[in-house]
Amino acid sequence: MLCFWQLGPMDPHRVNTRVLSALLSTSGPDVRLPRTPILSIAAAVSAGLGRFLWQGPPDTIHFAAIEGMTVAETTEVHTTFSGYPAYVAALHEAQVAGQSSAVFGAGGEILSDTYADPRFGSAVDLRADTIVKLRYRDTALVDLPKPTRRIDQAINLSGLATNHFGHWIGEFVPRLRHIVQLPELASTPILVNADMPGSHFELLGRLCDNPVLRMCRDEVIKVGTLIVAPTITFFPFDLKPGHSVPIEGQAAWSAPAMRFLRDKVLATVDAPKPTSPDAIYLSRENSSWGRPLNEDALLAHCSDLGLRRVRLETMDFVEQVVTIRRASTIVAPTGSALNMLIFARPDTRLLILTQRYPHNWGGWVGPLREIGLDPCMIMSATGDPFVKHARYEIDINGLASRLKEQAD
Repeated sequence: MLCFWQLGPMDPHRVNTRVLSALLSTSGPDVRLPRTPILSIAAAVSAGLGRFLWQGPPDTIHFAAIEGMTVAETTEVHTTFSGYPAYVAALHEAQVAGQSSAVFGAGGEILSDTYADPRFGSAVDLRADTIVKLRYRDTALVDLPKPTRRIDQAINLSGLATNHFGHWIGEFVPRLRHIVQLPELASTPILVNADMPGSHFELLGRLCDNPVLRMCRDEVIKVGTLIVAPTITFFPFDLKPGHSVPIEGQAAWSAPAMRFLRDKVLATVDAPKPTSPDAIYLSRENSSWGRPLNEDALLAHCSDLGLRRVRLETMDFVEQVVTIRRASTIVAPTGSALNMLIFARPDTRLLILTQRYPHNWGGWVGPLREIGLDPCMIMSATGDPFVKHARYEIDINGLASRLKEQAD
């Protein structure tokens, strides 16, 4: 009988069972792929694959409402919810692959709080994960190569998106706030992806003194004791087209995570308060997505608007922090560079340019307000309700008026 295996409730692609049978076949080593369970870290501990070293309560996330046109109102809370429970766990004989966001148990089990999330895990798009293949409910096919080396103990901060700044600072680095509470882990090496930009390593060095182990993307490393901690909340690399995950479920910050990063970094960076105003514009001219359609025109008018053009990606991490810290006004389109605003002074004026549809930016605005900053969201009349990083038009005259109002 011919039937079909649906990969997920929101995935339009289906796999013919004859193809699936070939993948699951034991007829030859070239086609045999094991089907293994997808487990949260808590479930893995319950199954005997590791143990908790520490546990704590989840963060409470205040997701801001972003409502209205031109200048949005952001003081109201759209919703409040709990993130993932905090923990530090030690997994036994686990494997880490440079091309996956999951880690793998001694028996090949897929271990990931995001992949195993009972609400939204089935909506995760696995196209970028070359290790975890076809998913069916709480199992998936795994193409995990043999380990290239073994190490005794490591903290895992590797994953698919570590070379993307927004993911590195929001998805990976906040895990350290739980790990640094345990002094016995102070000298444990941290496993990271070798292809990260230098500024990512600089940020890591500002947060802890642990040695760093670099792994290549094509590596699989077996770790005798792998130390893991959770993301703030559900934080996928990508979601399937047509998914039904609500905006507040599509990754968010928390105020405790922001405070941890801000306080740790600023304790090591000398950035005295400026003696004269410095209004800056964080350019996206080197970005391939989310760049305002008329940013070139805005850049041409920066001097007329009293703005100094800044490209953070050309600076080392400390230079970035000092630039943000010394600015009196920051104008910036939405993008990963906005995460650097957690280092801004409370009296810095923040003007954020964004498309008409705010998507999940409320999960950044709400926590930012909790740590004492007040972002002003300037909404474009253009945008896309289905694409977070869609391009849009900036109202340059409206921005000029807003800057003049704030200067008066």
